Amino acid sequence: MIKPLPVLLRLTPEPNLTPHTVSTADTPVPLAQAAVEIQLAVDLIMLLEQQQLPPAVILAALEIVQQDFQRALLVEQQTATRQD
Repeated sequence: MIKPLPVLLRLTPEPNLTPHTVSTADTPVPLAQAAVEIQLAVDLIMLLEQQQLPPAVILAALEIVQQDFQRALLVEQQTATRQD
């Protein structure tokens, strides 16, 4: 059986949290009020956990995704610089 990935965001309800609350550090925040990157991270974590793949495979895939988005950001920044 594959163990779920350890996460810094608490996605499961804790005694004092409602089901749609995330906790970063010691501060519970309703998910709808969390920063957009937190909301996206929660969605991605849930999607990745549903795949039931080994953490090493997920991390390798995330490296590919990160490289792709870093290239896209670089192109975006270069395009913005040329327009200035």
